[in-house]
Amino acid sequence: MIQIREATQHDLPQLLEIYNDVILHTTAIYYYEPHTLEMRRAWFEEKMQQGIPVFVADEDGKILGFSTLGPFRAPAAYKYSAENTVHVASAARGRGIGKLLMKPLIDIAAPASRVCGRCELGLMIGAPPQLAPSPGDPFLLVDSNLSVCGVSALAEELLGMRETEAVNRHFNELLVPADAEVAGPGDLVNLLLHAARGDGEVHELVVRPTSEFGIRFWARVGPCGPPRAALVVLGDGRIR
Repeated sequence: MIQIREATQHDLPQLLEIYNDVILHTTAIYYYEPHTLEMRRAWFEEKMQQGIPVFVADEDGKILGFSTLGPFRAPAAYKYSAENTVHVASAARGRGIGKLLMKPLIDIAAPASRVCGRCELGLMIGAPPQLAPSPGDPFLLVDSNLSVCGVSALAEELLGMRETEAVNRHFNELLVPADAEVAGPGDLVNLLLHAARGDGEVHELVVRPTSEFGIRFWARVGPCGPPRAALVVLGDGRIR
């Protein structure tokens, strides 16, 4: 019977054997030389200090694989993301061990990063029904510093900008109110701030790209999370 449990120091020799086999016989890890037990021990101790568990698949004392989480990228906007690590012993592959080892990662990540339980890849964000985007709606996530922290694929296409180019930029560098006399930037800023703090209602307004004057989009702005952020949903059509 296979038991999924948290790893201990006693498991490190077997974890090292699995890890070194992956280094030597696959391209999943970007090392050329096998690691030492001391290196695995330092890795394990760092995980414990960070409060990140390491899980193992244990079959009668034989470790068939292990899994854990780690930071995805250094830039601040990636604080909502995590990278999962799953390695399975070569002799145990094809038995569904990796899927078993993914479940505890999803369970511990869910309160903070809301990893999607269906695809085990995407980020799940809750939003009020009247705000939640439909599959055809472009949307952006904005934090309490008014920095863009997420851009959907459709929003990338609509704005002509990749997510990596948009994150950490001030929202007003991308979009502003379409009619400054009716709703100035300050009003939009207040809507975003309240929404990002979780205490805003859903509002509708018209926005335009900062560098364009002939294109306008309907937009809905409101709170979402966890983690808390402002959700800006752009209409699937544009107003010219």
